[in-house]
Formats: sequence, C-alpha cells, structure tokens
Amino acid sequence: MSRKLSPQMWETLKAVWYVISPSQAPDTGHAERIAGLTRELGSAMGLSDADIEGLEYAVLLHDIGQIKVRETILKKPGRLSPEEYQEIQGHPIESERIVRMMPGLENAAQWTRWHHEWWDGSGYPDRLAGRKIPLPARILVVVDAWDAMQSERPYRAAKSREQAIQELRLMAGIQFDPGVVNALHKIVSEDASL
Repeated sequence: MSRKLSPQMWETLKAVWYVISPSQAPDTGHAERIAGLTRELGSAMGLSDADIEGLEYAVLLHDIGQIKVRETILKKPGRLSPEEYQEIQGHPIESERIVRMMPGLENAAQWTRWHHEWWDGSGYPDRLAGRKIPLPARILVVVDAWDAMQSERPYRAAKSREQAIQELRLMAGIQFDPGVVNALHKIVSEDASL
C-alpha cells in the first residue's frame, strides 16, 4: 500500500505508538502486525484505500490522549473509582485533539474519538450506536480490543488468541459490530501471524 504520509512520518508515528503503549515492548514488528491486521480488515469490510490508510494511523494513535491521564490510574492494578474512570473516559477526546493537529490525519482524529463507542450505544464519549459509529471507528474498536485482550495489563493477564476470539464473539452485537467481528475471525483464522 502506498502511503500519502512520508516514510519518516510513518516511523515517527510508530515511535509515538511505542511511547503510548507501555505494555508493549519495543517490538518493531508489533506495530506493523497491528497495522497489517487493520489493512486486511479494512479491505475485507470494503473501505477505500484512503480510509484504510487513515485507519492505520488511527490504530497507532488512538490512545495518545492517555498522556493526559495520571499514570497511577493507567497502572492501577485494581478497580478504578468513579472519578478515576471519568478521567480515563476523557482520553478519546484528548486523542482526537492531538491527532487533529497532525496534517493529513483529520479523519483518523475522528475515528480515535470513537474508539470506545459500543455497538449498543453504551460506550463513550458520544454514546453513538450501531451504524452511527463510522465503519472505520467500528473496525478500530475491534482491532484495539483484539490487541488489548492479548496484552498483559496491570489489572489482568493476557488472553490467548482463542480466548480473545471467544470474547469478541460473546460481545458482538453489544460492544462490537458483529460483521467486523466475523471478518476479523475469518482473517485471524487464516493467518496466525496477525
């Protein structure tokens, strides 16, 4: 895929991703694998090349707003208080503000805002539901969850691929777009590297 952003910008975005993904070791292949899965899923769901490209950047930058969240909250091993949860809920808006400052990433900025929206409308920050959530954002939600479930967190152990698929399927129609979950399941079943 040819990117409109320069190779230097792509490498810069990957570096930013490493900074905002402290649970990930500096594995040069991880960002590429997540971007690759995003490309595959975007293509399977019929996105245009421009939207796929924007989605690749969104998947790397969607949590950049967490730099505005206290580290003690991000690394807290137990349950968050209502006040702490409210602080966490502000990060998609901060992510949108930050990504919007980057030339050429206006659509990606919008999609980062909605990466915690739920299919049933119970997500945040705008409580969008179903197809009111743009398809690239619905894809981002699933790719983010797929990656997060398989990553170690302070408050839980990483899940296996099989457990992550089971969780996605369980939450399809509630948290996730069922069509996106089905497409991801097909893709990762055919390619164990993703």
